[in-house]
Amino acid sequence: MRVLVATSHSDRSETYLYRRLRQLGVEVEVLCDPQAERAEALKEGGVPVQTLAYRSRLDFSAVRAIREKLKGGGYDLAHAFNKRALSHVMLAARGLPVKILTYRGIIGNLSRWNPEVRWTFFNERLAGIVCVCDAVRDYLLSVGIPAAKARRIYKGHDLAWYQPAERTELERLGVPSGAFVVGCAAHMRARKGLNTLVDAVARLPRGSVHVLLAGVISDPAVRPRIAELGLEAVVHTPGFRDDAAALMGACDLFAMPSLRREGLPRAVIEAMAQGVPAVVTNVGGMPEIVEDGISGRVIEPNDPAALAEAIGFFADNATRRRTFGEQAKERIATAFNIETTIRETLRFYEDTL
Repeated sequence: MRVLVATSHSDRSETYLYRRLRQLGVEVEVLCDPQAERAEALKEGGVPVQTLAYRSRLDFSAVRAIREKLKGGGYDLAHAFNKRALSHVMLAARGLPVKILTYRGIIGNLSRWNPEVRWTFFNERLAGIVCVCDAVRDYLLSVGIPAAKARRIYKGHDLAWYQPAERTELERLGVPSGAFVVGCAAHMRARKGLNTLVDAVARLPRGSVHVLLAGVISDPAVRPRIAELGLEAVVHTPGFRDDAAALMGACDLFAMPSLRREGLPRAVIEAMAQGVPAVVTNVGGMPEIVEDGISGRVIEPNDPAALAEAIGFFADNATRRRTFGEQAKERIATAFNIETTIRETLRFYEDTL
């Protein structure tokens, strides 16, 4: 079986997936962005890599390059991992026998009235869609994608990939020694619901809880709300951090108060993989990660009172935190294991052919 993967920047799970598929006899090759940070890791794992940059939403030179590769490579499958790659692969594969698959990791923004979406996700040439969670698959079915085309395959992880930072790293960011710390790592757009977390902290005894927001805060309402509530001393905003996953592992609790359009947030999984319980909202695939009352808490979105209660539930009892944290780690080790992702992806490839 020969598979051409068209992507931009592979994350750790995808990189491991391609390498392992190659080891299992699948002739995987990858087309990726010239700046892809994991390209060398792919090459070290025996995966042939060719760089390709899309200079616009419709780059005909990229279409020609993909078409020449498909024509000369004898590929059985082309797996496009993002929307731009998919639109180019669709054009490049015209008249060729290759099967086309894609990936969907988020809910929303698929309308038949959008020409690009109609040409890609609703194209009869599209043989299948890997859905990162059941919530994404349910969404695709709701907009008219045939059930036979959409298969849920969780993006898996390995506990060995993660090592929590020392608590002293939090202190360097201004968190007092011994403080109870709630972490959140994300690109903090408005839909992430950060003001719900800020408002929840304001309901708790002043100074009892510190919050670490690791990531670019692009929601313009967050910083003014922190200032309005006088929480500058307890809400720490270091911005983008390469070590965000390790910092979350050093926190006592992880929170993701998203309002809408979530898929399967990697940051939730990374924190739980390090034994940190999570409080998430009932949005997208997050309730598929966190078992309410077992590995964390699941609350309704945009409810600061419920979030404050959930934070207090963990802040008040260290034994409870440890128990939930152990169960969170076990949850990731079993339900979100990378080896399961590899087996299920290979089975989807075989079924497609």
